[in-house]
Amino acid sequence: TGVQTCALPISIRVTFYHLYKVLEIDPDNGYAAAHLGFVKYVYERDAAGGAPLLVQGLNSGDDRVTRDNRFYSKAGDALYRVGQKEQVLSYIFM
Repeated sequence: TGVQTCALPISIRVTFYHLYKVLEIDPDNGYAAAHLGFVKYVYERDAAGGAPLLVQGLNSGDDRVTRDNRFYSKAGDALYRVGQKEQVLSYIFM
């Protein structure tokens, strides 16, 4: 996949792999997208890679994602860091 995950703990690498595989099979899976975005942003410090996945997960309407405030705050922060400041307010004040 071209993603550098070797520095991550094994449990995070396994989670990353499984979430990536779920999205290969079901690209519209908001739950997997949000969690993969969270892992990319928090553990890999990849705002550019994590932001669109977090947004995809939140926009999916999946209750397991939209009820969890961590995804909103991380999406807002990641969007801010990649310069998409106009979208930030949509996610941090939900």
